[in-house]
Amino acid sequence: MSTKRIFSLFLILNFFLIGCSSSEKKSVATQRAIETREYNVDAKTLIRASIGTFQDLGYTIDTINEEFGLITASKVKPAQVKKTNGFQKGMNVMRGLFSVLALAVGEWEEAVSTEYHEDEIIPEQIFTATITVKAIDDQLSSLRANFEAGKKKKYSSKFFKEFFIAIDKSLFLETETE
Repeated sequence: MSTKRIFSLFLILNFFLIGCSSSEKKSVATQRAIETREYNVDAKTLIRASIGTFQDLGYTIDTINEEFGLITASKVKPAQVKKTNGFQKGMNVMRGLFSVLALAVGEWEEAVSTEYHEDEIIPEQIFTATITVKAIDDQLSSLRANFEAGKKKKYSSKFFKEFFIAIDKSLFLETETE
């Protein structure tokens, strides 16, 4: 076997293994690392910046406990109606015509099994978030954030990266106004 083939086989196998491993559930330590950041500010400043970030992201503050560094917030995404697009409507008409034809020729099973697309109603969603701020020393604090959509936790590293960028911006604004 040539070196190029061995190398190609190695690359294909490597991509396959990487693809398979990405679907595994993250460990608690990995999740905590994604959810936590340290900042060179006191805990009180970090709490104020966190409150501002929640408000900027459309959350309503539910609880603030400065003694324990705890902030809880929530936001409600109202129910929506996802309209059937033109293609789906056209397919509904075609299915209806074929169902009538199937019934006319006696193919009842075929007519019954056709699929019909209606507008989809997406129910109201409640998003909850919790931030815990801990003072490490006078000018160093730790922030850990948890988010849930209904009963489902969000652990996307991209989501947390964007959230912590929003915290950074809020901290910048907070320290600029002092």
